[in-house]
Amino acid sequence: MRVKPWIYSCVKQSLTAFSILCFTCQVFNVYKCFQLKVSSGAFRYLSDDWKSSSNFASNSSVEKTWNEEHTVISLKDRLLLLGKPRNTTFIDNQKTVYIEGKLRKLPIWQHFLRYKKFEPQEDEFGETTEDYYFLVVVLQVRLYAYDKAKWSINELKQWFHYLLLAGVEHILICDHYASKDEMFKNHIKKYIDYQLVTYVEWSGVRNPMASQTKCYQRFIRRFKKYHLWHMAIDIDEYPFSPTDGQENFLVRYLQNVSEEISELSMDNYLMLGRGKRSENLVIKRITRMTKKPANYLSKPIYRPASVLSAAVHHNHLKHGLSRNAGNTLKMLHYWGGRDQHWGPDTAKTLNITEEMHLMSKFWASKLENSLLTFDEKSALSNSTGP
Repeated sequence: MRVKPWIYSCVKQSLTAFSILCFTCQVFNVYKCFQLKVSSGAFRYLSDDWKSSSNFASNSSVEKTWNEEHTVISLKDRLLLLGKPRNTTFIDNQKTVYIEGKLRKLPIWQHFLRYKKFEPQEDEFGETTEDYYFLVVVLQVRLYAYDKAKWSINELKQWFHYLLLAGVEHILICDHYASKDEMFKNHIKKYIDYQLVTYVEWSGVRNPMASQTKCYQRFIRRFKKYHLWHMAIDIDEYPFSPTDGQENFLVRYLQNVSEEISELSMDNYLMLGRGKRSENLVIKRITRMTKKPANYLSKPIYRPASVLSAAVHHNHLKHGLSRNAGNTLKMLHYWGGRDQHWGPDTAKTLNITEEMHLMSKFWASKLENSLLTFDEKSALSNSTGP
């Protein structure tokens, strides 16, 4: 049947009008979107060249987010800020406090606590903002009364403070408790409240190695967009530089690492022997170190964005190179009397180790000061620990 000309003309005109209407709506939506992004400052982030923004962290408008009230910034800006950790700026007039009649200087990391935000906010795209960090430590730990090594909340706090002095900005913890009475969340409430620690209950998988891997993987998946470096170590492991004994030495080290390197391995040096039991700090008590790396069980510092799947000692990488840190960065592993079954020092222990007081010389007074200025005198104890 032939379509009448007037019907064909009506249909054609209707389709044309509908097309014009759709096009007009699209133009209007684009205009509103453009207007929104310009008003929020987001359009600049879309148009800037990513690589040309490497000096963005020194911009005064960004510094304002650290030194004054927190202002909402986009994910892209937060990632750019990763290149400059907030707790490494030189302070001319570092604050001092009186502790037990002695004037003590606040560590840099404590000074910068007052610049942190403590309320979750949303950015202009509706995403919940996460703190952006240059260096974060990942830990799975279980603290229990019948541990032969006697690791307790005291040693955990000593470990916290050493890492914060070393330049770590945040600590992610999986509490691998076996029973509810072992949970230590309440004992570190101050660290959680100050956003120094993220605490996760982690008792579902009982196999320690499998659970540890899952813990690391969870944090990689959750924070790979916000954290530049993760360091996965245990409570008895301390990163150490024999050439840099000043605050933030880990940051200075990592800032010189090539962008093509995605993982650094720290060699495992055991700290052995019964030690001097009267000392309140683990790093002062145990001073005998193996003359060479004890084994190949090194621990990694890695870029979470580059990891395909986590492992305890060497991650499986998506891209980038894995390299050994060599003598410039070691992992001191405080076994204490473990190798001699918690008895007196043996000839074997003495033969494979040598005295190493550099750790104590560099860090003992700084660590004690950090604990005291943070009101953690109780963590200075010789009744617990290896």
